Amino acid sequence: MDEAGGIIWDITKCFCVGAKKEGDYICKLEENLELLKDKWEDLRSMKEDLKTRVEEVENTGQMQRTHEVDRWLKKVDDIQQEIIVIQVEGAKVMQDRCLSKYCPKNCMSNHRVGKKAAKMLVNVDQLATDGKRFSENFKIAHTIPPKPIEMPQDEVVGLDLIFNKVWKSIEEENVGIIGLHGMGGVGKTTLLKKINNELGKRRLEFNFVMWVVVSKESNLNSIMDKIRNLVGIDDGIWSHCNNQDEKAAKIYSVLKQKKFALLLDDMWDEMDLKLMGVPHPRETNFQSKVLFTTRLKNVCAKMQAERTFKVETLTEEEATKLFYMKVGEDTLRSDPSIPKLAEKMAKECKRLPLALIVVGSAMAGVKSAEAWEHSIKNLTSSSLTAPDLEKKVFSVLKFSYDRLDEVQKRCFLYCALYPEDCEIRVLNLIDKWMLEKFLCKDMTKSVQDMYGHGESIIEKLKLSCLLESVEDDLSMFRTVKMHDMIRDMALWIAHDQENMEFMQRISIMNYWESQKIRDPPNATTVVLLKINDVLCLEDIKYMKRLKVLDIQVRGRLFGDIRGLVSLEYLSVVTTHILEAEFLNNLRYLTNLKFLSLEAFNTRCPFLLGVLSSLPRLRVPF
Repeated sequence: MDEAGGIIWDITKCFCVGAKKEGDYICKLEENLELLKDKWEDLRSMKEDLKTRVEEVENTGQMQRTHEVDRWLKKVDDIQQEIIVIQVEGAKVMQDRCLSKYCPKNCMSNHRVGKKAAKMLVNVDQLATDGKRFSENFKIAHTIPPKPIEMPQDEVVGLDLIFNKVWKSIEEENVGIIGLHGMGGVGKTTLLKKINNELGKRRLEFNFVMWVVVSKESNLNSIMDKIRNLVGIDDGIWSHCNNQDEKAAKIYSVLKQKKFALLLDDMWDEMDLKLMGVPHPRETNFQSKVLFTTRLKNVCAKMQAERTFKVETLTEEEATKLFYMKVGEDTLRSDPSIPKLAEKMAKECKRLPLALIVVGSAMAGVKSAEAWEHSIKNLTSSSLTAPDLEKKVFSVLKFSYDRLDEVQKRCFLYCALYPEDCEIRVLNLIDKWMLEKFLCKDMTKSVQDMYGHGESIIEKLKLSCLLESVEDDLSMFRTVKMHDMIRDMALWIAHDQENMEFMQRISIMNYWESQKIRDPPNATTVVLLKINDVLCLEDIKYMKRLKVLDIQVRGRLFGDIRGLVSLEYLSVVTTHILEAEFLNNLRYLTNLKFLSLEAFNTRCPFLLGVLSSLPRLRVPF
């Protein structure tokens, strides 16, 4: 009996407590509505203060609110409309009460609104408690991962299928290294650029997306320098590194905790990621990715790529479409027979995108069917005599070269003196053309006219797709470069035609002191680029006919240059101080017309005295 009484008492107690709670929804409705109003105002003020702080840091363009902050702000915004509804409904039921608002006329309506208000008070209290965490010392925003630099692209035709396959591999969890291989000019770089640009659009939230051109004459120091700039290691820290190992350690310390994508274009051999300071993707559980392009399939194996893709030539339909795009609608419509002739010419381009772009650009504006037939005949005959596939491609590309005048041809071949993927300053290039007397043999033109002529040749070579713009901001550092396949074709032309004039000009890449430069008696131009450590000019001091000397050295430069009596152009770029002996000997170069010195000590006051007799001088003071 006692047990039964205890059970009845517990049930009665629970019933009374529940009844009181339900009754409070009605009795405390007015109190809860006032409390909700006050607490909501406090919460809204808290939200507005936090929102102001967040917008201040986001307006810098470098920060983005954290997901936690964003979620809290959205929760506060979401309940705002619900609170308004409760306040409107509450005001209405309170007006319907009698006996000074103590007696509800409709208990059901009062209970429903009162229950809503009580629950909303709990939500508001919880949000207010959560919001107090976002104090002044709380991290409310994080640094935005830098967007990939958008790469300029040629027309993309026929790459959608392979792009989708590669992109699927990027999203795979157990894939870190992806290799793209195929012959030169087939579109590997275009595909990699499309991937780079898509990484920016699709926002996979890589902390770093790094584009690095490797090329045949690869230089580890140069590659590491590009990577450290992309990850934000400043010059001061970098200059204090004593060797490559220390530089690699600096890069590694930045990347090891980050999610990154490294895009390496134009690789010719295996590259050790550790030597560059780049963590292997497996160290980040394959969250980071390395993609590269190469002409050589075995490079993919050497790099231990988890996925490899061969970039094939276009289908005939795709090739015709790309060729039509480069020729242009105006030309295609100018004569009813031209579309068929264009289709025939496209077939001669071996379905290779680069060849289609170059030849198609050369035929843009040609509106005579007879001229098209003649061009097809020339293109067919030159291709048939080529001994192998690479030479056949060169023969096709040479079609655009053959349509240049003699001056344009000489200027084009001159660009091949620079290494693969080298960015060539336009004004410096025109200066050299002038001193080589390409633009005016008897120098009867004014300097302004020759610069204008040089600019027109640059534009012609770009329109013919034999040069491409890198920087085109009309500043002093406007640059162009050659596609590596176009450069190979230029070297093939010079060698195949035994172009002795071209052979008088020498380009030496990655020169080091232990190498000896053979002293060619007729050399008039020497280009020394990407030199390591120290450069001694002893090997070239007896080149009496030398007129143009272009040097880029990472270390010290010294030697007796007094014997270069014919020198008219001297450009020196060095990361070190120029030796006093070298600077003093400049006074003996009496034929010097152009001088460009970029070094730490080009502000030396005695330079003006040494060089005051020169007719034209460009020294960055």
